[in-house]
Amino acid sequence: MDITQFQPVDRISNLTDNVADSILMHLTLHDVAKTSILSRQWRYKWVKLPQLRFDETLWQEYEGNLESARMKFLLILYKVLLLRKGPITKLSFVILKLKIAQKLTT
Repeated sequence: MDITQFQPVDRISNLTDNVADSILMHLTLHDVAKTSILSRQWRYKWVKLPQLRFDETLWQEYEGNLESARMKFLLILYKVLLLRKGPITKLSFVILKLKIAQKLTT
């Protein structure tokens, strides 16, 4: 009996770049960064994505403190842009809770 038939197949690492990028662009940036632990091939895929979407999933733990949320946002933005490789064709910010909180404080 051949033991190789029982070896798990790594289908995720064998995806073409355009398919992997398409999958990653549908995830939140928080989840995209988590994919870097899947394999060596996926470690830095997220830094080459042409589309970035920042949303509140990146700083949910700072909900009650608006100033901490703003600082966390700036730190994340700085780190992501510092690690970027290649052009950005689309950049979106979906920060509903911070927008509401800012209106309430002004």
